[in-house]
Amino acid sequence: MHNESAQSQSRGLTVSQRRSLKVLPLKLAGAYFIVAVLWIISSDFLLATLAPHPAALNRLQSIKGLLFVSVTAWALYWLARRSLRTLQQTETTLRESEERLRLVLQNMPVMLNAFDEQGNIIVWNQECARVTGYSTEEIIGNPQAMTWLYPDVTYRQQMVADWTERGNDYRDWEWDLVCKDGSHRTVAWSTISDRFPIPGWISWGIGVDVTDRKRTEANLQTRNRELLTLHRISEITLNQQSLKAAFQDIVKEISVATAFPIIAIELYDATRQVMVFEGTEGISLPPDGKPIEVPVTQTSSGNVVQTGQMLVKTYDSREPKKCDSNESLRKLGIKTFICVPMTVNQTTIGVLSLAHPEVVPTEEGFLHWLTSLANYLALLTDRKRSEVALLESELQFRSLSACSPVGIYLASPEGYGTYTNPRCQEIFGCTLEESIGGGWAERVHPDDREWVFQEWTAAATAGKAYRAEYRVQPREGVVRWVQTRSAAMYSDAGRLTGHVGTIEDITDRKQAEAQIRQLNQTLEQQNLELEALVEQRTAELMTFINTLPDYIFVVERDTMRTLFSNDRNAWLGDCKSHDQMVGKTIFECYASDLAATFAEQNRQVFESGETLHFQENYTTTLGTFHFDTYKIPLKKPNGEVYALIGSSRNVTDLVAARQALSDRTAQLEIVNRELESFSYSVSHDLRAPLRHIGGFVTALTDRLQQDGYLNDPTTARYLQIIQNSSHKMGALIDGLLMLSRVGRRQMADTRVDLDQLVTAVLAQRPEVTTSSTTETVSDRQPVQFSIGALPTVKGDATLLQQVFVNLLDNAIKFSRHRQPAHIEIGALSDGIIFVRDRGVGFQMQYADQLFGAFQRLHSQSEFEGSGIGLAIVQRIIHRHGGKIWAESQPDQGATFYFTLGDRLESLGQAK
Repeated sequence: MHNESAQSQSRGLTVSQRRSLKVLPLKLAGAYFIVAVLWIISSDFLLATLAPHPAALNRLQSIKGLLFVSVTAWALYWLARRSLRTLQQTETTLRESEERLRLVLQNMPVMLNAFDEQGNIIVWNQECARVTGYSTEEIIGNPQAMTWLYPDVTYRQQMVADWTERGNDYRDWEWDLVCKDGSHRTVAWSTISDRFPIPGWISWGIGVDVTDRKRTEANLQTRNRELLTLHRISEITLNQQSLKAAFQDIVKEISVATAFPIIAIELYDATRQVMVFEGTEGISLPPDGKPIEVPVTQTSSGNVVQTGQMLVKTYDSREPKKCDSNESLRKLGIKTFICVPMTVNQTTIGVLSLAHPEVVPTEEGFLHWLTSLANYLALLTDRKRSEVALLESELQFRSLSACSPVGIYLASPEGYGTYTNPRCQEIFGCTLEESIGGGWAERVHPDDREWVFQEWTAAATAGKAYRAEYRVQPREGVVRWVQTRSAAMYSDAGRLTGHVGTIEDITDRKQAEAQIRQLNQTLEQQNLELEALVEQRTAELMTFINTLPDYIFVVERDTMRTLFSNDRNAWLGDCKSHDQMVGKTIFECYASDLAATFAEQNRQVFESGETLHFQENYTTTLGTFHFDTYKIPLKKPNGEVYALIGSSRNVTDLVAARQALSDRTAQLEIVNRELESFSYSVSHDLRAPLRHIGGFVTALTDRLQQDGYLNDPTTARYLQIIQNSSHKMGALIDGLLMLSRVGRRQMADTRVDLDQLVTAVLAQRPEVTTSSTTETVSDRQPVQFSIGALPTVKGDATLLQQVFVNLLDNAIKFSRHRQPAHIEIGALSDGIIFVRDRGVGFQMQYADQLFGAFQRLHSQSEFEGSGIGLAIVQRIIHRHGGKIWAESQPDQGATFYFTLGDRLESLGQAK
């Protein structure tokens, strides 16, 4: 059961690993791409000191950086993808193998189930669902499953107790379960899970629905019991000399056979009009010892005698009965009463009464048998009453035997047949004349004839009872099984006068037994096949476990012996294979100090009964290793921990990689700080030369103008170029300084309403006046603003204001040729914020250049700018934990989308 839990965790880890591996190529390529881009950005500042012309520097940076990043990222992605494809092929093969096994188990023609350590059912195949009506989804993992199947608490507790005592190695253990529709089924369970354990299955077994067989056997037993009762009554009648003594023994036999505690044989005295209780069971006789007599008009049995109809009635305990006038009968407290007429030659000579102090259901077959029994008693009574009417008594017996469901025969003291009833003649396939003497033996199967005749002759001659089962051939090509019972008949003087017996057709029972034997043989063959399949599956699982990267082992509590180990764990214990390690203690496999550490960990698990998870490094003869280890207790059904299962993963490479990553991160942080310091220094150091250049160009222009040298157009153009370049260089330095400040500025997290922030940004633009709530007009160009519902976020209000300032400046600049320009600001339902314009747009293949410092998609002559605004926007968004991207088509405008990570507090309200 613990194995099943561990396997579930292992499967969960494998799924996680597969997901990680699937995106591994993209992660590698993306990570390397980011590192390369950072390197390109940092290298640009170094190259800026070497290349004097900005345009040349820009082209050199684009070609060098993009080519380097694209080629290396593609190569890494290809290598990782190739490794992933190999792993996926291996996993596909394993899944197909597991699916085949699952289909075999699910479609077995016998019931198969398995239990985990908590006693929950974890395997429930289709045959189980068919027999019980409970589906796999309803049973598996349901702690109420056993309560559903065995709702009787006492019965279920007894079953669990017997199961605990018997263990998990038994055959054909029959238990009754309750199906979903409320019906009861008998299932014969067999299990060999102790001999062939399956990981995760604490107990598993197979079952066969034997309900029909049990019902057949029950019916046969009932039939045999009824016939046996008739036979015993016959023996009692023959052996007892007086009718009264015979009746006393007969009622006891009937009470045992019917489970009715109160039995009475009442004979009708027509002269005195009373019912005389000749034989009683469960009824106290009067002190004088005389039989109970009740007037016909005061007892229910009198009505039965008069009508000749059986009476079956349930009484209320408070309801007065006709027989209450008799003190002995009043105390019985009868609730169920059956009165069967004893009829001979259509004359009712008495009744057979059965009573019970509880309400008892009666079936038609039972009542029919009681009728036959009562009639049989009537015949016996009549024969005992009048020996002189022997012929009439014999005719009555013949009438009874004629309607008997079993064959009845009479034989001479020597064993030769003298009479057979119609049922007996039907079974043997002969007439009365053909069966007289030894003719019946000719219908016995040739293979059984000799021994049957010899045993019957010996028993008949000795006057002993006879019982046998053999085959008969009533007609050509037909063979049937019969069971015969006989008893000797003696005269009053004790002389053997003959034999009486019964013949019962037991062919159906024999066929059922043959089917059961065949089913057992089939089940045994299936068990052998299942054992082979389990052995094969165990080997497959062992192969799979040996290929896992984990070190898997099972350690016994009392001895610290290794009960199970895969090859990888055996290698760690300096063994060549798991076979060499199994059976050894941890002290025999590891160094003393390491074994002591393991033993202390194991004792902690054994004593607490809790799973132990830790990461630790160990030094062995093979080197120093870092492990991530789980140690899980294995418990018996009573909760006692008897062992533990462990799984360790070698994370030495991961620890090294983490350390390398930590070192690399620290180096990058140092480089970033140096880069920011450098940018800030460069920005301030370049301002003074630029101011000098601008001042001297202005002074030179004034001087040349005074001296009249500005009449030369070339000179004036050169001076203007120098002036414009200094202004442009100043703008670039300002942008670079702002980018540096954004990276260094300490963020202040506050609650920011973006609706109010955007309104404040528009209000602070000096060249814009508001004409309505949704439209603003510039004195240079008309611009329409559509402001949607914006969310409230947590962030730095000043930095977020700079984001909207830069995005709106960008949208206005590239919409200057639209009359009027239209800019939309809003948010999507998932909190993504956007700024959309209808300007010139751009091609999406250049979208990755938008947010790079000094990256431009249009020439300076078309649209002015320093190329630093969107880089500032991206850095601010990243510092808030979000991301920004753009979508556009040439001449169809552009839309900039951005998110702020998990800083969204509430969505905006529609305006």
